[in-house]
Amino acid sequence: MNPNGQKFPETTGHCGERSRGQGWAIRQIKRYLRFIEAVRQWSHDVLMKHGLEERTAIREMQSKAVTARTPPDETSSVYEEEKGSIVMESNSILIIDDEQNIRLTLTRALENLGVEIDLAGNGEEGLFKLKEKEFGLILLDLNMPGMGGMEMLRHVREIRPDIRVIIITAYGTVERAVEAMKLGAVDFVQKPFVPDEIREMVKRVIDREKLDEQKVTDYLSLIELAKRSIMDRHFDAAAEHVRKAISLDPGRAEAFNLLGAIMEIRGDRNEALKNYGAALSLDPSYRAAIENLNRATTWRTRGGAVLLGNVDAEKKR
Repeated sequence: MNPNGQKFPETTGHCGERSRGQGWAIRQIKRYLRFIEAVRQWSHDVLMKHGLEERTAIREMQSKAVTARTPPDETSSVYEEEKGSIVMESNSILIIDDEQNIRLTLTRALENLGVEIDLAGNGEEGLFKLKEKEFGLILLDLNMPGMGGMEMLRHVREIRPDIRVIIITAYGTVERAVEAMKLGAVDFVQKPFVPDEIREMVKRVIDREKLDEQKVTDYLSLIELAKRSIMDRHFDAAAEHVRKAISLDPGRAEAFNLLGAIMEIRGDRNEALKNYGAALSLDPSYRAAIENLNRATTWRTRGGAVLLGNVDAEKKR
């Protein structure tokens, strides 16, 4: 009441309503923050659980592979017969792919090779593991969120230029393949794939390391020697090995197609077109040369990919 005995007016107007509104908003924000924290903790727990399950499954598969391994028979491949002398026997394989099912499929496909296998779910994790551990071969997915395969490949060449890389892609052709080959990636596998395809490619990459340049005299070994030179970014040597292979068997489309790709890497467009054309003259249905020639004739405006062809297909010819 005021000095004259009159009551003051009620104070529950706008100020009171504003205070109550602010209090309600604060309570809602606190509830929301608690909810976000709960979701974050749940996500962390789920990821940790899945990672633990994945690592446990890998260890179990590798353990079974070691237990089940038997001596090679007379029909075993060169890789199996000379298993104790393989360069990568003491090295690890790093699989970098953002799809868990692909990582597990690759692990199962390679478990019989007797090498340690490590996994990374993205480029950042792969780069961290690459700095912490020695690897002889990387199976690298080209298309990943965050750090993509090409960026990871550049880091690999800066940190460990000796590591061999097999590119995994979900497409029939490999975008920016010229750049990938300049960085030493000459082997590509397309999703979806079968385990035998992966095993054979890994064995082929391993066997390249055993090739003696002074003793190689057959066509297929010269092609593999050329690909090893590309992996080491010795493109002049690679071209020379392919030319030797062509001199031994001038009727194989793959050799001319590979030489065309090397010429394209070196920036010699005319020689690239000539060799792609020679591959098609030998085999008009040779898909790699068809796509390379179509792309190379319009590369100034469209860009595209280089296809190297399939060695296994050539073996069957």
